[in-house]
Amino acid sequence: MPNYKLRDLRGTETTNPSLQALAGGAPAKRDRVLSVFGQVDRLLGNGRRVLGRVGLHGSERFQVRSITPESTGQVYPTISASRKAARFPPVKLTPGHMLRFSALVNPCGLTNKMNNKLGWTEDSTFGQINVRVVFSGGVTDTVVFSTGALPNSGNLYSGEGSADGWAWANLHRVSIPLIYPDNVIDVLEDQYNYSDGVTAEVTIEYQGGVRCVDAVVQEVPHKYVRDVGTDTDYACALAVDGAGKTVGNYPVEYPIEEKGATDPTYGSLLLADVAHRQQHDTGPILMQWTAWDEETQDVSATEARAVSVTSTAWVSVTKSTLTDWSADYPGWSLSNGGNAQSFKSSNALREMRGANACVPVRVWVYGASMGTGTAHVRFQSERYSIADVTMSTTEGWHSAIGHLRCGIGVEDDSVLMVLGRVSAIGTTLLVRALCVEYLTDV
Repeated sequence: MPNYKLRDLRGTETTNPSLQALAGGAPAKRDRVLSVFGQVDRLLGNGRRVLGRVGLHGSERFQVRSITPESTGQVYPTISASRKAARFPPVKLTPGHMLRFSALVNPCGLTNKMNNKLGWTEDSTFGQINVRVVFSGGVTDTVVFSTGALPNSGNLYSGEGSADGWAWANLHRVSIPLIYPDNVIDVLEDQYNYSDGVTAEVTIEYQGGVRCVDAVVQEVPHKYVRDVGTDTDYACALAVDGAGKTVGNYPVEYPIEEKGATDPTYGSLLLADVAHRQQHDTGPILMQWTAWDEETQDVSATEARAVSVTSTAWVSVTKSTLTDWSADYPGWSLSNGGNAQSFKSSNALREMRGANACVPVRVWVYGASMGTGTAHVRFQSERYSIADVTMSTTEGWHSAIGHLRCGIGVEDDSVLMVLGRVSAIGTTLLVRALCVEYLTDV
């Protein structure tokens, strides 16, 4: 029978205990040792990693407009079709974490329906956001979560108001508190399957007349469960009671290496392994982008309109007039990588110590190579810092691993550019989404 032990990570945070009792060769007292175990357990409770976001992002207007719906052509989305506004790759979740979706929206607009005699005519005012999550790991499950019907506009054509500040005054926040398969909330065995080694591939979909200002998917601490009888890989020390809370007393008189042959908790060996794993298995999403553009997106399209590259020389994927990397060109910042440096790639013995650092990454591209030649995507954050992805003719996620320069701290300047090229005339590179993920287990 499994011997499950649970750590409830909700509402936890690290503190600043005194380590004086553990310094200078002094005997390790029980309360100080327990404090170290408690800190390791609480560390994961600080996680709020953002997987990605989508929204207006500088567009001058919403895709869903404020015009008459009667037209020979479609001017509003249909009420039933889902439009994939953002895709996030299958990233490994931080142990003990699940996901939260939240968004800021303005009141929804009209939808269109086809009338064979009149062409496109008015349908209901309706909008909702669906979040599709494919979980893989101990179990595999696809779950579609929905905000339900969002607030509707009461203006003419269900349009936006013309008064100053109307959009600000009519912002609504919607949230799905925990993206998690409903049937595993209170089942310990299923929580075990979802607490470690789980990947999640997320898609944000708009249905109906959604006017989304900003939407985000982020991790939130939940519960961490291990079978202490068989598991050998831990991300928490599990110094807890039966309810998953930190215990008040160290269970033995003196610090030990392990509690027993079938229970490594409260031991220094497990503590060292957990600290090592937390260093290597926790890190940020350094960059994420989607080709979705509210202003230009076709209301009949069910996918974000892909960015295309046909050049046989390197050009910026988002601005084809840029043909080389430069710190002065527009791009993305990788500076949050400064908080996730690995000693073996950024230690003090490196030649550029104190000026540069790099992090291991997996770079992702959602797209395809169309035509007889091949297509390539390059992630570059310095002239010497490059990770290349070769695309296939099958549209989907393509990835490669490497190291990218990020700077030594979040305040340091860094510029990531994404370039693309094809091998032959007549070939087209299509890109719908990009992501740079901190690479664990290296």
